[in-house]
Amino acid sequence: PNPSRRGPFTSLASLLSAWRPAPSRGARSAPAALRVRTAYARSVTLAKPLGIVLEERDGGGVRFDSFQEGGAAAEQAAALDIAPGDRLLAVEGVDVSRRGFDAVMALLVDAPSPLRLTVDDGLDTLDITPNLAKSLSADDADLTVRAAVRETRRIVGASGDQQASLGSLLRVEIVPGAGVRPDGRCLVRFFGIFTTDGGASTYSCNLSATGRRREDGSTEILALSAAKDEGWGQTSTYGGTRGADTTQPPL
Repeated sequence: PNPSRRGPFTSLASLLSAWRPAPSRGARSAPAALRVRTAYARSVTLAKPLGIVLEERDGGGVRFDSFQEGGAAAEQAAALDIAPGDRLLAVEGVDVSRRGFDAVMALLVDAPSPLRLTVDDGLDTLDITPNLAKSLSADDADLTVRAAVRETRRIVGASGDQQASLGSLLRVEIVPGAGVRPDGRCLVRFFGIFTTDGGASTYSCNLSATGRRREDGSTEILALSAAKDEGWGQTSTYGGTRGADTTQPPL
């Protein structure tokens, strides 16, 4: 062959730029994470004094920061399915989802008693790991995981000691474990992002919940524990047991 003749690739760089990987055959895509919707808008009726401490949200609107002992919210939290962290959407039908703290307070002061509030969870969606999503139905994830997250907010918000130690649950980072057994027992493990200083700093906490499925399909959380990483290899555990059998195996 003629030594002066050059092939189509004049350099290693041009060879690499022209290379394209062959398409894979029979490749399977990774399972998608399951996203659980938690922003359920619902109306509740409460008499004054409400006993609700409000906190202004970034971008407008307010959320329930905590419930004061002896107030209507603390006494009826479980029955009405309200919890610290819930977002206030309307007062007596008036949209307050974008209003500032002072405007919302003025509406609450002028409103009659009892008054109607519209709220939602304020957590948007929860991400469940792909491996777990393959074995957990959307309904089970929706009912069980959501119940565990809301019970966490209720227990922490109702206890001054735990509020001071754990702070406020801002969002759920990931749900690596959850399931409903044939006998109705439920198990949930998730990592939550907490703050003890209003959001200036945050940390991750490992939470585990056990419960049972009621006849109407809803989930009752019976026991809750939180393992807070204190750094330097130290972990503090906080229990929120409600008197149930907690001998179920861990998640």
